Formats: sequence, structure tokens, C-alpha cells
Amino acid sequence: AKSFLAQQKLLLIDRAEQLDGKSDALASLIGVRPENGNVRFKAIDNPPQSFTEESVDDLIEKAYNSNLELIAARKEVDAANSLAEAGSWEALPSVDVVGSFVSKSIGGDSQDIIFGGDTLRSTTSGSFGDVLNQVFKRKFPGWSIGVELSMPIGLRSGLGEQDRLEAQAKNVKQKYIELTRILEQQVRTAHRELSHGNERLKAAEEGVEAAQEQVRIGMIEFQNGRITAFELVQLNEDFAIAQQRYSEALIKTVNAVATLKKLTSGIYSEANN
Repeated sequence: AKSFLAQQKLLLIDRAEQLDGKSDALASLIGVRPENGNVRFKAIDNPPQSFTEESVDDLIEKAYNSNLELIAARKEVDAANSLAEAGSWEALPSVDVVGSFVSKSIGGDSQDIIFGGDTLRSTTSGSFGDVLNQVFKRKFPGWSIGVELSMPIGLRSGLGEQDRLEAQAKNVKQKYIELTRILEQQVRTAHRELSHGNERLKAAEEGVEAAQEQVRIGMIEFQNGRITAFELVQLNEDFAIAQQRYSEALIKTVNAVATLKKLTSGIYSEANN
């Protein structure tokens, strides 16, 4: 009996540590810690005892249409394909029309100009303000226009960029295909666990009831001296194991429901409300 008690105490400590770890992970995810000095979050209700099943093909279709990660990957594929299609223009020569429209000024101090044997003085002079006035009033306008043609040698740079974009699009497409396969596999696995959930819970519950009945009968037989205390402890141990198996079955089924809700981005949960 003492050995069984010590074993159960150790098991209780392990379960408490696991609950603390799950609670810490939840607190880190939602950014909120337990209130009122509690070490961990505590459930206020019990998980449902039965679950609605759907066709696995319907669940896969819902996951394809609503999974946010898959939708983002699909948009990434569309963007990569658009860039690859536009990359063909990079291989063509580029023609640019260039032009300019300017305004000049003539100003400054008068200067002596020696031409042959004559010395002449320039008639154009003015201050810095006169220079700015000539520019803004466009007294000496000018313009130019032309065409620039850029042709890469052998079109190698443009064709290389096009090949790179096409390879990138194929790589993104393969990642999308891989993601769809992983998603389908996860949906099928969760659906398989859920499809056996009700049956699993029923079997585990029957095991708990049977073990509990064995303990009840064992107590009567122990009081009548027909079994020993060691045998009674073994019956209680079997009852504790049956309860643990029921909890594991319930957790596995609820986890399958949560997984389907996650993979369908909440669509599965809304369909069963």
C-alpha cells in the first residue's frame, strides 16, 4: 500500500508539472498570466463527451479554402507567376525618350574685351538679382530632345533575370504543393482520431465503471476476509489506471477537434455550433 501511495504521489507531481508547463505555454501565447495568485490556468467546464463527425473529403476541402497559411502560400504563387510573366519584358531592348527644358541668364560685371588694336567694354552687366530675374522670366530659354536605346549584349542580362524569376516561381509552386500535402495528411490524421473518438471514450468509460465495480466488490470481500490488503490495493491501482486511460482518450479526442479547428482556421468549429 505504501509503495502504491508513493507511486501515485510521484505521478501527481509529474502531472502538476505538466499542467504548469501547459499553462505557461498558454500564457506566453495569449500574453496574460493567471490572476489572483494562481500558478496555472484552471478549466471552468468539462470537455464535451460526444463529437460531431464530418466527411474527411469535406474537411480537406474546407482546409484548402480557409487555411490562412495555405491562402498566403497561394497568393505568393500568384505573385511569383506574375513576376515571371513580366520578366520577359526584361529581355527586350529599352527605348527611352529624353528631353530637357531650361532657362539661362546672362549677367555679371562688365569686362574689357581686346579685339585687335581696339579695346571694347561689354555692354551686358547686372547684379545677382538680375541673373535670377532672367532665369525666372525665361529671357534666354533652351530645350533639347532625343532618344536613348539600351540593348544588352546578346540580351543576356534580361534573359538571365527571366530565367531566375521562372525558377523562383517553380520553387514557390513546389512549396505550395508540399504544404497542401502536409495539410491533407494532418487533416486525415486528426479526422481518423476523431472518428474513433466516441468509440474510444465509450470503451474507456466502460473500463472505469468496471474497475470501480471491482473496487466495490473488493471492499466487501476485504471486510469479509476473503482477500488481502495487497489485493485490494491492486484493485485500486487498476481503477486509477482506468481513470488515466479515460483521461488520455478524452484528451486525444479533444486534441483532434482542436487540430481540425486550427487547420480549417475555425471553419470546423463554426460548422458544429
